[in-house]
Amino acid sequence: MAEAPPTTCGDNDKWLLLERRSSSDLPLVVRARDNAQVTEFSRQHSAIAVICEVRRDLVNENGMPMCMDELYRIEDDLVAEASRHAQQAFHTASVTGDGRRVIYFALATGFPAGDLTSATSPTCCVVSLTSDFDFDTYIEFVTPTLLDRQWDGDRQVIGVLQENGDDGDQLRAVDFWFYGSRPQLEALVSHLSSAGFRLNRWLDETGGVILSQDCAAHMQAFADITPFLIATAEELGVTYDGWETFVVAKQSPTLPLKPSVFGKIFGQRKH
Repeated sequence: MAEAPPTTCGDNDKWLLLERRSSSDLPLVVRARDNAQVTEFSRQHSAIAVICEVRRDLVNENGMPMCMDELYRIEDDLVAEASRHAQQAFHTASVTGDGRRVIYFALATGFPAGDLTSATSPTCCVVSLTSDFDFDTYIEFVTPTLLDRQWDGDRQVIGVLQENGDDGDQLRAVDFWFYGSRPQLEALVSHLSSAGFRLNRWLDETGGVILSQDCAAHMQAFADITPFLIATAEELGVTYDGWETFVVAKQSPTLPLKPSVFGKIFGQRKH
């Protein structure tokens, strides 16, 4: 019996979370495979979507399903079924929101697509399969942008900080890295100084500069900072290369000092 091919490949294979909006302006969470080999495989063969249309009583007001455990199980069943066949297949993306979860696959020519949905028995949704969508629109939708990639980096840094006990709400000095020619970087320093960024130091050996700003270290803060820095760097022809900061530990509540023995006897000293 031949060993089934894996549903991942490539040295640079990576999954990213992307933030999107539906046609009805509801939030969508996209989990997409970032792999040029798989994208090219999709172009040469075919892409299909398995649509899990969730029961209305299991969808919240933002369009998000409230039965994610079962939807994860369905996805696992689909991926396992795709791996079972001799023909190559790749799970390329999953999109959650607007009352459904859509699971995308790239399938080799001749793959029996109908077998995928026969592998699961849902109770929270109705499952259907389609390939009737514009491929280029789909690729654009699930392909990470520069902003998506930087937000992924932001999440990773913030995750490491939190693992080390960081209080993300506390303001602290955050250092931001930029690279480019000296004249362009000087223009960047001048431009960002009006937005509260200060020069930390020049990186003469690598053609870069570090700017610092006091800010919080959570995703809400970087939801504003990151798009601004990417847009500014693009406008001025430099490269924004992320940030780092130190851990600010969560503070324990300050307790009142216990009175000394003399304080108990003679009372508090009046000043």
